[in-house]
Amino acid sequence: MIVIGIAAMLLLLVLQPAGEPDTGIVLATERPTYATGEVVGFFMRNDRADSVELPSTAPWIIQRRVDGEWKRVEVHGDARPLVPVAPGEVVSWSWKAETQTGDPELVPVLPGQYRIVLSVRLGDQLVEVVAGFSLS
Repeated sequence: MIVIGIAAMLLLLVLQPAGEPDTGIVLATERPTYATGEVVGFFMRNDRADSVELPSTAPWIIQRRVDGEWKRVEVHGDARPLVPVAPGEVVSWSWKAETQTGDPELVPVLPGQYRIVLSVRLGDQLVEVVAGFSLS
C-alpha cells in the first residue's frame, strides 16, 4: 500500500506543471500503468484545512494524448448535485479503459498516455486537477 501511495504521489508531482499553485487537492491513480480493457481506479483526497465541493458526482473526464494534444475518450453521466468533500476525505472512482461509444468526437481507447482531469470548486473558483497514467 505504501509503494502504491509513493508511486501515485510521484506521478502527481511529475504532472504538476511548474508555477501551478498547490490546491491542496490530491488526484492520483492506484497504479501508474494499466492494460487496455482494465478498470482504472483513481481517487481525490482533500488535503486542505477547509471543505471543497465537486460540481457533480462525476466531475472528471479522461483524455488520451494524440499527436501532442489531449483528446477526450469518454462520455459519462453527470448528475448535478454539489458534493461537499471535508478536509481529509477521500472520494474514489473507476473507469473501464475501453472505447465506450462510436461518437466521432471521441478518440478510441488505445495504448498510450492518458490523464484524468477533475473539476473542484475551491470557494468561488472552479479549478482543474490532473493526474496521468498509461495504457499498455
